[in-house]
Amino acid sequence: MNNKTVIFLTIIISVTIICIAIVVCLFYRLNCESNLSTFTCMSDIITAITAFFGVVIAGLGLFYGLRNYDQQVKQKRAEHFFNLRRKFKENEKFNDICSLLVSGSETLKDIPFAEKRNILALFEEIAIMRTSGLVKTKVAYYMFGYYAKECLRNNYFWYNSGIIDGKQERESPYWKVFREFAEGAEKFLNSNSKLDKIKPDEIKI
Repeated sequence: MNNKTVIFLTIIISVTIICIAIVVCLFYRLNCESNLSTFTCMSDIITAITAFFGVVIAGLGLFYGLRNYDQQVKQKRAEHFFNLRRKFKENEKFNDICSLLVSGSETLKDIPFAEKRNILALFEEIAIMRTSGLVKTKVAYYMFGYYAKECLRNNYFWYNSGIIDGKQERESPYWKVFREFAEGAEKFLNSNSKLDKIKPDEIKI
């Protein structure tokens, strides 16, 4: 049980005790002082307390239900994130392309564009998961954005690309999802050009 949960339960218990005391006092003043029998007074008080506890228990049930749902959502996001990261890191051809992007090597020209399309397709998959809420925007940009924007801007990368519908493949509508992701990542990275501007607790799955 974490600190937030302990604090929440402490508040709930404290509020419950206070409310019970208020209910008892109110019923005593409204009923018991109106010449009703002691049995009737006590019966009304017990009924009120029972109803109050019912509301509290229902509230706690709702709280834990929402909390468990939130944990499940985070777990699903984590699974999607680690699957994407595995696809990205464990592919040797992707690693080669990324190394050449970082170094700015002209050797990128010699890599068949079919292999380059595969990494572009992965970035589009990441972009779709981001817009679907399966991967958070900051996580997607922080973990994959650098290589995406390097792919977009590196002329050696697109050297042996084709022409689609009269346009160079980089400008083709077929890579629109990739371009928007790469441009968004570029803006994100430029706005956080110094790594110390990015707080670790902002990057959450």
